[in-house]
Amino acid sequence: AMLILSSATVSSLLASSLRNSIPTQVDRLVSALELQPVGVDELELPDGARARVRSFENSDSRVAWAAAVEIDGDDDQFAGSLSVWLAPSVDVPHLQISLDSGDELALEVDFIPRLDAAFDAPRDASGEYAAPTSREEFACASRRTAYDAAFFTPEAREWCERVRAAGTASTKEVLAIEGRRQYASEGNYNVISGPLLVDVTLPADDAGAATAEAAVEDAVGRWLGWLDEAEPATWMDTRLIFARDSQVRRQLAVAE
Repeated sequence: AMLILSSATVSSLLASSLRNSIPTQVDRLVSALELQPVGVDELELPDGARARVRSFENSDSRVAWAAAVEIDGDDDQFAGSLSVWLAPSVDVPHLQISLDSGDELALEVDFIPRLDAAFDAPRDASGEYAAPTSREEFACASRRTAYDAAFFTPEAREWCERVRAAGTASTKEVLAIEGRRQYASEGNYNVISGPLLVDVTLPADDAGAATAEAAVEDAVGRWLGWLDEAEPATWMDTRLIFARDSQVRRQLAVAE
């Protein structure tokens, strides 16, 4: 996500409590994944804020790249983000987190699925998906079942709903990519974000701060657990994941 510092300020106590949330989790990922720094850029922004951009690589073939952004502004404003994108050899969601201070706290956590599982497909009043009627729909339903069992479990969805309920949902446009035959029906669009997307504003108070810090920590721990248990992707899935990753990266770059 693009980080934009608000013109508003938060208390020094609150800022100091939250400021290290992203850097602490970056250090956790660096240790757990044995990431090696490959670059650090220090930038002076036009509004007087200072930014540090770090990138990492890993000899572990599962990790494609990782990056962290930290922005410090005047009056204890701050923003931070971390991203870890995996290689197509493992079918585990990518991890993206951002946290921005201001009048409110803007929190975004996303676990981006590697293949389209049509989580955004229509459902009936009971919440059930319609029965598949085409080869593409059967493929999506099969992936959805597998992803729900491995990642997006009832417990994970309950965690997500608790975090969402603590804030106000964002009104940002949902990003999608055009479906290809191996992911979805020709001409259809499928969302990029996963079903555990958290994109909320939280109150800039002790309760909001505690929710944001816990959500960031929990998200990283959850994701590392998935990666530890992951099996290598099949040869065919590796090709499909590579193709979809390319589409997703292109769409995210355009959105920024």
